[in-house]
Order: sequence, then C-alpha cells, then structure tokens
Amino acid sequence: MILSKVKVKNYRNFVDEEVNFLNQSIIIGPNDVGKTNLIMAIRLLLDRNLSYNDLEPQEKDFNIFTNEDEITIILEFSEINITNDSYIYAVLGTDIENEKMYLMYKGEKYGDEKFKFFISAKENEDSFHEISRHKYLKVINCVYLDSTRQLKQLSRRSKINMINSYKQVRENEEIENDNIILNNIENDVNELNKKVESISYINKSTDFIKKELQAMSSSNDNIDIKFSSYNDADDIIDNVELITLLNGKNVSIGGDGRNNQIYMSMWIKESEDKYDIEKQFVVYIIEEPESHLHFPLQAMTIKQIMKKISSQLITTTHSPQIVLEFNPSSIIKLSFDKDKRTIITNNGCSKKLENELVSFGYRYNLITGSIFYSSGVFLVEGVSELLLFKFITKKVGIDLEKYNILIIQVDGVAFRPYIHLLNGLKINYAIRTDNDIIGNSNGNTYYCSGINRLIDYHNELKADDEKISNEQFLSLPSKELDATTFELFKNYRTIFENEGLFLSDIDLETDLSNMEFLSDYIISNYKNKEEFVKYLKKSKGQNMYYLIRELAEIKITKEDVKHFLKPLLWLIDNVDGNHNE
Repeated sequence: MILSKVKVKNYRNFVDEEVNFLNQSIIIGPNDVGKTNLIMAIRLLLDRNLSYNDLEPQEKDFNIFTNEDEITIILEFSEINITNDSYIYAVLGTDIENEKMYLMYKGEKYGDEKFKFFISAKENEDSFHEISRHKYLKVINCVYLDSTRQLKQLSRRSKINMINSYKQVRENEEIENDNIILNNIENDVNELNKKVESISYINKSTDFIKKELQAMSSSNDNIDIKFSSYNDADDIIDNVELITLLNGKNVSIGGDGRNNQIYMSMWIKESEDKYDIEKQFVVYIIEEPESHLHFPLQAMTIKQIMKKISSQLITTTHSPQIVLEFNPSSIIKLSFDKDKRTIITNNGCSKKLENELVSFGYRYNLITGSIFYSSGVFLVEGVSELLLFKFITKKVGIDLEKYNILIIQVDGVAFRPYIHLLNGLKINYAIRTDNDIIGNSNGNTYYCSGINRLIDYHNELKADDEKISNEQFLSLPSKELDATTFELFKNYRTIFENEGLFLSDIDLETDLSNMEFLSDYIISNYKNKEEFVKYLKKSKGQNMYYLIRELAEIKITKEDVKHFLKPLLWLIDNVDGNHNE
C-alpha cells in the first residue's frame, strides 16, 4: 500500500495542484514555497495528534489567489493488496476498488460544520461519502517530525520511552538480575552520598541553608537539607545520560548535530513500537533531516533513515546532499511562478525526470543537487567563463544569489544533457557558447559550429512548423560570411537570444580583448590584442585567474560590460519573481 497522490485545492500556497508520491519521496523548493503546507495537507487527514483547532480551517488557510471559500484535499492510496493489507480491507474494504481508495478533507470558511472527512473507492468527488476520522485512523496514520524540534527535550522524552519499551519486554531471568543490580546501586548511592556530604564546603553550605530556613519558620526546625548526587535508584531512567568516551574520559553528547541523529533514531524506534505495521499503514514524514549536520553526515544520516523505515517515507530538505541520496524519480520540486503562485514541477514524482538524470550520467553530483534548488542556471563552456562572469557580476554589483542563479561550466560544448535536465525541472536557463567556425573534413569549406549548435537546441524545443534550417551554415567557402548568410545569421541570433541562447561575437578571449574598459590594461601589458588573446587561451583557467587578480582594482561599470552580460541580464529578467529573496 502506498499514498500515491495528493490533490490540493484552495489550501494555503496551492490553487489547484496534483502531486504524485512514491514509497520514498523528497520535497524540495525555496523558503515559503509551501513544502510544510503540502505536508500539513497530508497531516490534516492522517495525523491523529492534531487537535480540533488544528483541523478547523482559519482565514490564512484559504488561498489568497482565489475567491473560493472551500478547501479540498484528496489523498489517493494505491496498491492495496487484499493479502498484505487485510487489516485495511477489514475496516474500509467497501471503499476499496481496483486496489485504490480515496480520502477527502473539506474545509469551509462559513457554515455550521467547518470541516468534514469523506471516503470513496473512486476519485470522482460525487462518489465520496462522509466518514468518521477516528474510524479510518485506526488503520491509516502518519507520524511527523518537524524541522523546529527542540532536540534536548525531545531526546529526553524519546530516551525514556525507548528504555521503558525494553524494560517492559524483559524475561524473568533479566528482571531478577536487574533487581539485584538495582539493589547494589541503591547501596552504592547511599555510600556515595555520605562521602559527598562529608566534603567541607558542601557540608558548610548545607548548614547555612538549614539555619536560614529555621530562621524563616519554626516549621523548618526538623527538616534536614543535603546536597546529593542521586535521590533514588528508582529514578535511574531520568538520571542516565548518553555520553561518549574521548581519551578514556566521559564527554557529554551536547552538539545539536549529534543530538539530531540520536533523536531521529529514537523517534523511529518509538514510532515502530507505537504502530504495528502488521495492523496499520504508517507514513513517516520528516522535515529537514539535515538540521545541524555538516555535508558528509547529512548523506550518511538520511541513508540510515531510509534503511530503517520499512513503511512509506516523505521528507523535505534544503540539502543537495540529501537530494542526491534519493532516486531522481522521487523528487517533488515546488517553485513559484511569476505571480508568486506555487507550482509543482511534473506533478511531483516523475519517471521523466529520472530518465533525464540517467542520460545526465556521471554529471549527477553535488552540482546537480544544487541545480534542483536554483531559479535559473547560466551554462557556460568552461572554467574561464565561470571565473570571469563571477568576477564581473561582483564588480558591477549584480548579486546572483539574490536571484538564486547558478553559473555552471559544462566543460566543453556538451550543453544538451543540462538543457534536458533543466527543461525537465522547469528551471530557466541561458547559454553562452563560442561562435566557432571550423574547417570541414574536405579542407576546402567551413562549418558554422556555434550557430548550428544553437539551431539544434532551438529545434528540439519547437514544433515541426517552428523548426529552422541550418543548411546555410553547413558548407561555406570561407570563414567570412557573405551578405545573405550574415543577414540570416543576425536574424537567427536575435531569435535565439529571446530564448536564452547566446552566441559570442567570436569567442570569450577575443570578445574580452575588444572590451573598451580593458584597452589601457592591454596596451600597458601586451604588444597587441592578439598576444593578450593568445595568453588567455594558453592554460585557460589558470591564466584567467591571474588576469582577474590583476584586474581587482580596475573600475568596471555595468554599462562597460552590458553587451558581455546579456545572457545573465536576460536570465535575471526571466527569473525575477521566481526567486527566494
């Protein structure tokens, strides 16, 4: 059995969205996009720890973009097997058909009953009938761990629950041995306390307190006051603390990162003890498991959680490391449209995204994980472009982080896998590639590699009647374009730039040599522009790094580099309103 789909209408961030889930699903997106609200939509139906006040919709729960006064949330459950899920059939079997069942929450702004719950064997809303929430919660639940957990308090509670769970299932022989040990501890505690009391500065302190109490009231005359290490061996569960040993010495486990790991392990154990998966279907929901953990531990922690939870798992995260541990098809990406409405890419979990990432191949790494969180990506050929664009944007005061834009080098001209991935994720992108014109194999003609590259990318995204021909650029008598070909080249270039596909005038190094703000620098340090270009093309990344260091103090205005920055300025225009400020 699996929670396979959630439909959310007029609830908080969601106007009318449908979200597909898998057995392990991960929800990502910028702050305030609605990750927690999507989780809350599920909890309204499945979390039995919610109170009446939690279930009753408030004014803030109704979507601000609609004028509707009703919230609808529908959960689809699939793969309900009559053998493995017999407990579901025993309670809700009349509302299961073709291994599917639907639960619905209706919340109203007005009316006598502010919310109701319904069930059906069909997705059609007309087929639903009302059901008591208490009835279906006997066999279907979710357990929820939020991102703002108070680690020390929660760890203490889980510690007590875990120890008590083992205490209750002891064998008789274990109970007898434990009682002997506890009796010995009681005697040891009494001896320890006597020694503590005999310490001079502790003894004098207790005498002072006794005298003060007696001075305040005669009723305190017969009261004895002591400082003690332990009160009672029966309180041993409260007194024990988790520690680590460092060089043979006890060290308290106080770091939030380790506490977070310990607590999540205890929480899973506590939940497993509380819910019998042979008699109930449980969805585990964890928000931001990476809290307080550095990168390597984030990956290790989520892998362990995924191993331990045998039921369905839904988690949210801001960590690229966490995302990379999930199957690509299990990623649910939330983003904003230009009107700040929340949209779900590919309706949530999608095989299409997995296929794109499979073709993405070896490039699926931490950079890819970061792409999932971006609002826009600027794709460049190599490290020289990466270094230069980062340098120039900083110099002219363009804050790429504000717009949630990444610059990524593709190490050559292999843009296509990135384009497919970004299209699959519905993320805006711009490309800048060199205007390469290279000789054909016959040695007598030339091939416009750069413009043809962009023609291919353009055609991939267009219907047949919008595709354009590259025939004019396949075989040229020289590197110089004739008037007709050059006019076509200019027209194509304009079309492509409106789509985020940009071509250098020649190449990065030559275009840079023609920038006016660099003319004095080039004259002072090189014989001519050609020598400057030759220097930059040799050991590209290294020499670009040295150039940037030398230009650190040079003044650059946005006007100086406006033409050079066209791809990034286009991208900023297209992601503005879709970023997390």
